[in-house]
Amino acid sequence: MATCQRGFYIGFDISTQSLKATVIDNACKVVAEVAVLYDSDLPEFRTRGGVHVDDLVVSSPPTMWVKAVDLVLEKLRASSQFDFSHVISLSGAAQQHGSVYWKKGAREKLKLLQSDKFLFEQAQKLAHQTGSVAYERFTASQIMKIYETQPLAYANTERISLISSFIASLFLGDFAPIDYSDGSGMNLMNIWEKEWIDELVQVVAPDLKRRLGELVPSYKNLGTISPYFVERYGFSKHCSVVTFTGDNSATVACAMLQPGDLVISLGTSDTLMFVTNSPVPTTEGHVICSPIHVDSFYVMLCFQNGSFVRERISNECTEGSWQLFSIYFDTQEILPQISGVFRFNKQNQKVNSFSKEVEVRALIEGQVLSKRVHAKRLGFKLEKGSKILATGGSSKNDDILQVFADAFDTPVYRLYENSASLGAALIAKYGCVAEPHLSFHDSIKLNNHTCAVTPSPEAVKVYDQMNERYESLEEKIIKEMK
Repeated sequence: MATCQRGFYIGFDISTQSLKATVIDNACKVVAEVAVLYDSDLPEFRTRGGVHVDDLVVSSPPTMWVKAVDLVLEKLRASSQFDFSHVISLSGAAQQHGSVYWKKGAREKLKLLQSDKFLFEQAQKLAHQTGSVAYERFTASQIMKIYETQPLAYANTERISLISSFIASLFLGDFAPIDYSDGSGMNLMNIWEKEWIDELVQVVAPDLKRRLGELVPSYKNLGTISPYFVERYGFSKHCSVVTFTGDNSATVACAMLQPGDLVISLGTSDTLMFVTNSPVPTTEGHVICSPIHVDSFYVMLCFQNGSFVRERISNECTEGSWQLFSIYFDTQEILPQISGVFRFNKQNQKVNSFSKEVEVRALIEGQVLSKRVHAKRLGFKLEKGSKILATGGSSKNDDILQVFADAFDTPVYRLYENSASLGAALIAKYGCVAEPHLSFHDSIKLNNHTCAVTPSPEAVKVYDQMNERYESLEEKIIKEMK
């Protein structure tokens, strides 16, 4: 790896609705941030929430992401008169599972991008298909569907990328490999051996292994940036491109997770993540290779009913205010796989309604206890010094975070708002300048967490009892729904 030098590192976050760029200096201090919102900044693609919906298929045009790369770099240069020649390395994070299919001949075109034209003007010649669908969305299923329904398109595909490796390929000027961490979510990779599972790739589609390419660590230095960016934006020809990964993996890097820590992302849906060296794969959650430790993993639990349900109950009961023990699954839940609203009284008997004040409190407590129950089942254990790191829209609400603190008996910190792009910037720095013998935590010194709330000892005792009750009630519901 290169020796440390003065300069900047860029992390990109290619999410469902936007593309963000975060720039840090050698001290890991954020010095610039810009964003492109697909719906408003790129209206010509006619997306809603960054996607096109066609019956059961949700997709995004790759050319939109490419144009967003052009635009975010232009914004960065204009907003802060940023000098790209001082960028030492860059990396990125992207929404997970989506697949991009490169036409035959695309690799040569990547190497010959013309700096007098925008990337998006040349992108139509490169990629021809993308897919990203909800829960049963893993990339293996997408590829199989493309092969079965569009055999000619598959036959004309030279390379299949994840969204992360697709954007990395643009910066590299060559096909970028898929990293271990993002590759974990494809249902095609052996997470222990860090390689494709031959039996699976052969079942999904013919000659798939060649089209997927090699797998690499999430912090691997892939080489120097494409001449296109040197000539058009003034990047140094020595600027390195470090492997791009998934957005949740980059958030894990930003959180600097240690055993016993927990990340909760409170968005439209909720996500819970924790690190482990000895995961136990189950049907409930996802075990993902760590982006910062080659022999470690993190467990990810997804809960479909997040802020959407919280906002509905807030608006119905308190006119949008949270100042004022039930189980709410407005839509088909992932954990557990049931739907409906279930209210119980102190005797564990079902009731039809609560008062407004109880309804709001019951919703939050039910959601938090569900996360505690399912995290424990997958091996999560609190340790001395444990902390919860919260991100997402609802993490701004202290009342919600207080329930997490009390239910888990641990302080809750707010994670940096743009955690995925900052995490990608940290990976860029680690992949380029860290000494080979140093771990990520030894190389990256970062304190980007602010303590929001601490647990109340009396409340902790109450939630310990409620936790057992919740677990039995959930089991009761599941049995009744069968």
